[in-house]
Amino acid sequence: MKALNGDTEVGFTYVKIKVFSSTDPSRFEEVELMVDSGALHTSIPRKKLEALNIKPLRVGRYRTFEGKEIERAVGEALVELMGERRHVPVVFAEEEDAAVLGVTTLEIFELKLNPLTRELERATYPLI
Repeated sequence: MKALNGDTEVGFTYVKIKVFSSTDPSRFEEVELMVDSGALHTSIPRKKLEALNIKPLRVGRYRTFEGKEIERAVGEALVELMGERRHVPVVFAEEEDAAVLGVTTLEIFELKLNPLTRELERATYPLI
């Protein structure tokens, strides 16, 4: 199953998601994210989350590609991906941070990134 509005470029996969306002579900922002199955959470620019009245719930500690430890605000947002909606944890990305769709969101939506086609597909997980 191909990701809606998915695009691949130089080995990277990008998808567009809708992020909905926490106070007015008729308002949303469309955000393009790079799929990164090595990232824990989905990172969305802080300005977009704040514009939708999404509030931080806690502070998380993360490690950059360079090995530097950083702290970022983490909240929860209702997002739409491939025609389905789920609540997912989101990192309030600063301007220097990449906007990525992380593995937690992939698992919540029961999706996986096919390494050969670089497309999102339905996943089957063991029930143990």
